[in-house]
Amino acid sequence: MKKILLFFLALVCITCEQKKNASLDSKQDSIQKYIDLAANDTIDYKDRVKYNDLAFEIAINQKNTFRNREYLSKIGFNNYHLNNLKGFEKTYKYLLDKSFETKDSVNYGNALRMKAFHLQINNKLDSSLLLYIKAEKVYKALNKPKEYALVLLNKSLILYDIGDYNACELTLSKSLFYIKKTNDKKYYYQILNQFGVLYSELGEYDKSLKFHIDALKIVEKSKIDSNDILYSSCFNNIGNVLLKKKDYKNAIKKFKIGLENKTLINKDPELYALLNDNLGYSYFNENDYLKALNCYKKASSVINKINYKPILINIYIHLSEYYIRNGNRNRAIIYSELALNEAKKSKIYSNLLLALKSNMFADNKKTEANLEEYISIYDSIQLSNRKSKDLFAKIELETDEISQQKGIAEKNQFIMAGLSVALFFVGILFFIIIKQRSNRLKMESEQRQQKANEEIYQLMLSQKNSNEAAKEAEKKRIALDLHDGIMNKLASTRLNLSILAEKSDETTITKCLTHISDIYAIEQEIRVIAHNLNNDVFQQENSFVSLLQDFVAVQNETTDTHFLLELDEAIVWNAISSEIKMNLFRIIQEACHNSNKHANANKIIIAFILDENNLCLSINDNGVGFDTQKSSNGIGIQNMKTRVHALGGKITINSFQNHQTSINISVPV
Repeated sequence: MKKILLFFLALVCITCEQKKNASLDSKQDSIQKYIDLAANDTIDYKDRVKYNDLAFEIAINQKNTFRNREYLSKIGFNNYHLNNLKGFEKTYKYLLDKSFETKDSVNYGNALRMKAFHLQINNKLDSSLLLYIKAEKVYKALNKPKEYALVLLNKSLILYDIGDYNACELTLSKSLFYIKKTNDKKYYYQILNQFGVLYSELGEYDKSLKFHIDALKIVEKSKIDSNDILYSSCFNNIGNVLLKKKDYKNAIKKFKIGLENKTLINKDPELYALLNDNLGYSYFNENDYLKALNCYKKASSVINKINYKPILINIYIHLSEYYIRNGNRNRAIIYSELALNEAKKSKIYSNLLLALKSNMFADNKKTEANLEEYISIYDSIQLSNRKSKDLFAKIELETDEISQQKGIAEKNQFIMAGLSVALFFVGILFFIIIKQRSNRLKMESEQRQQKANEEIYQLMLSQKNSNEAAKEAEKKRIALDLHDGIMNKLASTRLNLSILAEKSDETTITKCLTHISDIYAIEQEIRVIAHNLNNDVFQQENSFVSLLQDFVAVQNETTDTHFLLELDEAIVWNAISSEIKMNLFRIIQEACHNSNKHANANKIIIAFILDENNLCLSINDNGVGFDTQKSSNGIGIQNMKTRVHALGGKITINSFQNHQTSINISVPV
């Protein structure tokens, strides 16, 4: 009886286990089925999201197995392709925890990549880059070239966004090298396309065209999903480069080929609108205004339905230019205002700069206000990009140092293991002697290491102090250049344009329009300062004398004061350093600006004399003078003194009430 009972219990257990296994297999099949349905782009979008959510709900209720984590990776990437950001975030957070628990490197790398991408699209670039670097190390250790190449591609997009084009080019080259090993045509196309975008931004249009044409060949030869969309996209990219080259006729041909795909308006309305907008702008530059307006209307009608702001802003700007060219200033202002409003809502600085520039040309009444905002935003972008570059360089350096330390530790472990095996085979008789010797060597090694660490620490402190000093010097130089150069030019331009408040006749307006080029000159000078190229202006032969003559000519033309320039013929300007010429020119700008603003002088004399080995500069006016004791702490005077002292020279400032002011400077050459 007992044997029969045991047999019955065993039979029940076997049956239950079979049912349990069958249930698990059924669950796994359901997850895979829902994942496949979510990836099928022929199914309605809402249904695809629903299937992906169902797969996730089943997966999180299963055991934390490798297979289940692979399903979660697929679900996460499905959410990314479906642009379901909430589901995307929820999936990678869960996968990150489960992979970390089990030390699953493959899926941990996938989760890191997902999180990095999510931070990237939310403009948290520093955190995103750090995660990409971690994922990069994981995939490299696992020898997964495809995933490694994709991480590098995403990393290059961040470097492109902050304007670090050299690092972007190197990272893309590395990505291209690894993707070639996989024979994955889709991502090979994406890397080639990004190369094209990069070189177009750098103004290397022939290189850019080559990469875009190579990307087109990949699309034509390969069976990539959505080939027809990529085909149109390639011709849009090629057309854009030709548009920048001002080869409008060929650009028109390329955009037309891109629009030959009749399904484009439904499959990718954004690309359809972009192609029409670009085609319209090409017609506009060919003076075919009717065709241009027709293209803009097509693009606008599609974009208004899907409400995609970046392209809508571009269309409004192009329509504003169209109406300016056709003499309808009121409609031009309306569209430039629409572009500006949308750009402010989008909070994307590049769009806002374009919209402000458009509004400046359309509405003369708002030129000054828009210019101030434009300069403020431009400065913010430059500062932000510089901080990002410094931070990214620091992250890369710290990561490399950690990798080196880890490599040294692993190497030491290997050596110690080898020594242990060797010691074991030598025999027990020599164990005590070898151990004592090993302990002594270890102690000496630690002492040497400690000494080396102290020396490295001292070097790091010294380097840090040197870097801080260099940063302070750089900040001071930029502050001087901004105050003495750009601020003066801005003030001059503002004064010249302020006449519009009193007069609005055609002659005055025509005269004031010429000062728009001054704004462009200011923009160029800002760009020069940002790229540390200030000295280039003073390196060409006779450029300094021409610069002084142009400065005096402009002052005589735009102010009521008569400026006179006297130059000692004995001075060999090419023998004088760019640093001296640059600083003396900035002092002249500052002094003349102060005189125009406060002195009420009707005559200013600027004179250069060579006295043995000293270059002497004097600036004299016959104005009302000022109290040198009270004004000596002003930033303008302090800047002058700082510049002269940096050159090892001397400066004296004399002023007499209601009589004159003279500034005398002597600099050793």
